[in-house]
Amino acid sequence: MNETMNETADEAVIENEAEAAAPSAAPAVAVSTGPRYELTLILRPTLDDEAKTAQIEQVTQLLGRFGATIEKIDEWGRRRLAYEIAKTNEGFYYFITFSSDSNAPAEIESRIRIMEGVLRYLIIRIEE
Repeated sequence: MNETMNETADEAVIENEAEAAAPSAAPAVAVSTGPRYELTLILRPTLDDEAKTAQIEQVTQLLGRFGATIEKIDEWGRRRLAYEIAKTNEGFYYFITFSSDSNAPAEIESRIRIMEGVLRYLIIRIEE
């Protein structure tokens, strides 16, 4: 009986040594499975194509930094505004659908608020 106890104890020690010797895997990047949101951006009409692309790239990097998973970017192009904003009657509309944890939209809004090329923005939660 003592021999079987020693054998199982030896097996447990070997298993623990194997776990300790195994290289630890790098932490996986968390894929957001949180709520879905839609970000509406209206960019200034004075931006050229390069500046618009750079502004959208900056926003997508910002979303990625806060762990958001971008599902779709929908460009509506130049549209007339419902009312004048900063002496401007037109803007470039973009709709970005993404999913993230519930803290990310507030952080994202605080960063978008200070972007020069953005006239207006709005993040809403998509009910499913």
